[in-house]
Amino acid sequence: MNKRLWAWPLVALVFLLLQSTSFGTFSGSVWFDLPLLFVYSVAMLRGAKTGGLCGLALGLIQDIFTVDVFGFHLLTRTLIGFGCGSIKEIVYRTNYHYHALFIFCLSLAVRVLFIVPQYFLAGSFAGWLPCYGETALVYALTNAVLAFPVGWLMVRVDRWIAAGDLSY
Repeated sequence: MNKRLWAWPLVALVFLLLQSTSFGTFSGSVWFDLPLLFVYSVAMLRGAKTGGLCGLALGLIQDIFTVDVFGFHLLTRTLIGFGCGSIKEIVYRTNYHYHALFIFCLSLAVRVLFIVPQYFLAGSFAGWLPCYGETALVYALTNAVLAFPVGWLMVRVDRWIAAGDLSY
């Protein structure tokens, strides 16, 4: 058993703390989504099962601390973790430009999916849809830019954990 596996929950906790303390909440006017980037990175490094379980855990934590629709983060993070883990063999790990583009598309998809519960909560699109579109674009761009350092960090953590498996 690798004694360095504690690093994954620690990094997830740090990302959750950074996400929650940066704006005081997990959603609303948040310009980035570190737990989403973490789930994506774990799925790309460890596969569909681990990515799905990671997405389930972080999505549940995000939904518990979010005042929006319960279950949205749980569903989207689990699907992203499982789906991205399923295609991990197609993508080269250090192709960060591809990962940034994929994160941009995933972030836009998450924001587009969130329009449905927002519509039911607001009752109409009047007044908030143009502002929502602008913030969704900024959210996706920021996530794409953050995909570079987060991906680099996650690859280093994965290599550090793998080095703990070596027995001399």
